[in-house]
Amino acid sequence: MATIIDEVEILDYLLNHEVYKEYCLDLKPYPKEYHYDINKVKAVVLGADPSNNNEELEYVFGLEEKEDSKYFRMTLGNLKEVGLKLEQLYVQNLCKNYFKYETTENDKWSEIAELWVPCLRKELDSLFDKSIPVFITAGKIRDVLCYDVKKGKDYKSNYEKAEFIMPEENKLGRIIIPLYRHWNYKLSEFEWKDYRDKIYYTFND
Repeated sequence: MATIIDEVEILDYLLNHEVYKEYCLDLKPYPKEYHYDINKVKAVVLGADPSNNNEELEYVFGLEEKEDSKYFRMTLGNLKEVGLKLEQLYVQNLCKNYFKYETTENDKWSEIAELWVPCLRKELDSLFDKSIPVFITAGKIRDVLCYDVKKGKDYKSNYEKAEFIMPEENKLGRIIIPLYRHWNYKLSEFEWKDYRDKIYYTFND
């Protein structure tokens, strides 16, 4: 299909597609992006989608609860390790629509997420210059956003090598910084000191 950069058209396409309509829920409105002051944003945080135990959310990651959001607690803890506050973030999902299945159980998630990439890039480019990096919170997001050179299931590699994903290596054309929600990737662990320090000095040099 042709590239779609309008979210209304994407949703209409998904809900009428012979296959994808069996995976997508027609729930509106979907969660809003979260930001405190767009002029103070230092980084974007990207989730996979809003599907979570069929709970409808006002903002992505349930950030209507701000720092008390149970869905953002792990990510916020990691961000605090590198000196970032909730007020400095723009938080969004790659897929804005709700699904019938959670991400790990959705075998069509990557295909559908590919449709959302141009829309997300348009959104970010309209708001921020290219110096604003993107934190990604799941390995499946990395696989969709990155070109072949970075694909694969070795999600620890960025942590182990203290490497970011560079703009030319991904479809957003920005620095991407993996910051996974799983407890194995807590930046407070000594194992990830080099990676934590690299992120910290990126924002605090």
